[in-house]
Order: sequence, then C-alpha cells, then structure tokens
Amino acid sequence: MFKPIWFWGLFLMLTFVCVGCATRTPTPVPTATFTPVPTATPIPTATPVPPTATPTLTPTSLPTATRTPTSTPTPLLFRRYYTGSYLVAPLPPANEGCGLLGIENNLDLDVLAVLVRYSATSTRPNILAAVYIMAHQYFAILGLGADNFLGEVYLAVGEDWDTGLAKFTRKNQYLRTTDRLMFFANPSCSNWTLNLAPGFGPNFQVIPENQFPSLR
Repeated sequence: MFKPIWFWGLFLMLTFVCVGCATRTPTPVPTATFTPVPTATPIPTATPVPPTATPTLTPTSLPTATRTPTSTPTPLLFRRYYTGSYLVAPLPPANEGCGLLGIENNLDLDVLAVLVRYSATSTRPNILAAVYIMAHQYFAILGLGADNFLGEVYLAVGEDWDTGLAKFTRKNQYLRTTDRLMFFANPSCSNWTLNLAPGFGPNFQVIPENQFPSLR
C-alpha cells in the first residue's frame, strides 16, 4: 500500500530527530558542592555567684573567761620515828636502876611518852626520857630507879611528827597520868605499864598544849 508523500517526509524527519537524539552526548549536570558550616564556638557558661547574705545583726564577741589555775593539793605527810626512838635518852644515873616503864599503845595514832621527875617547886619539868611509840606497838624504858624519885608521864598523841616544831601536826592531843609513879632504888624494882586505849580511861587526863614539857 503506498503512503502519501507527506507521510514519508514526516517519517524521515522523525528518523533524523531520533538519530540525533541517540548520538547526542548528554550534558553533565554539575554536582552540588557543600560548603561546611563552621562549628559555632560554645558560649562559656557563667559561674553563678552565690548571693552574699547581708547580716541582720552584728555579732558581739563574748569576753574570754580567764581560767583560774587549780592549785595542786599538798600531799599529807606521815613523818614518824620508829618505836623505841629516844628524843631524850635516859642518861646515867637515870638508867642505872632496875625499874621499867612500859607503854602499850593500842591507839591508831602514834605516841610520844615523856617521863619527868616530879618536883613541887620546879617550874620546868626535869625530863628523864622521851621515847616514840608507833600505833599498836609496845616499848619499855629500862634502868629506872637508880635513886628514889616520883615520876609523872606526859603523852603527846597524833600523827605526822614535825621535828622542827617537836609536835604532831594532825590529830594531836596532850595527856598526863592522873597518878604519880614512884620508882624505888635497888633492891626494890618498880615496874609500871601504861595501857593506852581509845577513850584513855580514868588513868589519864587531857591537858592543854602549854602544860606539855617542852622538848626545844
């Protein structure tokens, strides 16, 4: 079947166009370039400043109390002699007899026993012997009665004997026998024993300190 001439013209035109389309190199599409966005520098965080509290009251300083130092208590002294220690020793002829004077100390305190020769006219007793006897101990003064004499016994009772003061510093008491003791010379021997017990009993009387024979 024959086609009209315009048909073939149109065919050739389309063929040409199609051939041109097949041989034409496509124009490359430019690739998009990405410019990096600069990293934003972080804004430093401000350190919060705590609000300053406004004092409502002005504190008043209290005075510092001065502490008074406590004094160290003085320790108690217990100075004493051994039993049988003579503060006044019997000297010849006072120690040449055969009599004795025994002191049995049953007290909790020490005793200083003083034997004196009694004299109605003497203002200062003549001390024959003064001996120390500790609490709960016994001692005897020997050799008494080289001649006949009448004796009195004085007692200082207490604790802590002060040699310089010649007295006890605590719990001191002063006593004297209520009866005088007769010592006979040889061949008669006088033996006396004084028993010191709490309360002392009727054989002793309490005297003031100024009536005790002075050892100084």
